[in-house]
Amino acid sequence: MGILRHITTALLLLSLASCYSDFEPDIKSEPVLCLNSCITAGMPIEVSVTRTWLYSEPNGQHNNAVKDASVTITANGERVPADYLPHEGDIIRIEAESPTYGTAWAEVEVPRKVEFTKTDTQINEGNTFVGETEDGLVTDWLSFGLRASVGIKDDPTRDNYFRVGSYGHNPSGDLWPETDIYLGLGSLRYEAEPIFGEHIGVFESIMGSSESATAFFTDRQFMGSTYNLTLLYNDFFYLVNTPELDPAMTDCGFTIMVYNISKSFYDWYLYLYNQNEGPYGDFGGLGLGDPMWGYSNVSTGAGIVVAQTPSVIEVDFGPYIREALM
Repeated sequence: MGILRHITTALLLLSLASCYSDFEPDIKSEPVLCLNSCITAGMPIEVSVTRTWLYSEPNGQHNNAVKDASVTITANGERVPADYLPHEGDIIRIEAESPTYGTAWAEVEVPRKVEFTKTDTQINEGNTFVGETEDGLVTDWLSFGLRASVGIKDDPTRDNYFRVGSYGHNPSGDLWPETDIYLGLGSLRYEAEPIFGEHIGVFESIMGSSESATAFFTDRQFMGSTYNLTLLYNDFFYLVNTPELDPAMTDCGFTIMVYNISKSFYDWYLYLYNQNEGPYGDFGGLGLGDPMWGYSNVSTGAGIVVAQTPSVIEVDFGPYIREALM
């Protein structure tokens, strides 16, 4: 958004030269049910049921619960209990009914798991620091990076959508009362993987949208074949303050998830990009274009129901940390 950023100040100064007044538009809008759910294969289904509210309602954001709503979940046309664990390929339908706000429903298919043809991870060595604190504890600090190469085999019988997520595993400091242990998670370099920017067109690039901070993509560039996904992470660090470093203190790691996601999930990510990162959201905010409507796949137009199935890559940092510090 480089160009837009430069013209924003001029537009604001121009607007200050105009006369304006506050007014309350008379909008006739009745509240409707809002459904939100992120369905993950093998995990219980959690559903949030709220209601819509006008922006002028003082406490609408914090007072939108619907206490009289009943929720029904069906899988492949059959009603299932609340603790049902969805399977890959299930068609999940969520329906909510409220005597006050009416009904709402949404339907989504749980995607198939991503098939990996290969997974290769490499730790990039960084810097090491060892020192002693005033109270006699030894400080060990280690920084490093991570490169993961993943071969994704595409299912040619359907359109597929993907996203990448991750989380870290810290050793439990409770096992060593006088010890501080912390694993700092690295940041993903989005620009290092070209497919993360496939939704950025020529116009968006001209307007400054050269990078995306969300790791989502489709199979349209490798439909029916295999794509080598490269994930680069910078700035991991391991820190421990202890009288003596125990090998068990280094038992930590990192989990990378490559999700196959529903089209509704992909469309939601695309909407967020256009609203927050792309030029169209800026145009609407500056009055140079129509405001962007929020994305929803719920019957009432409020809320989002998505589905995902993860494939997991586990990375053990313990051996590297022990070799570097012990």
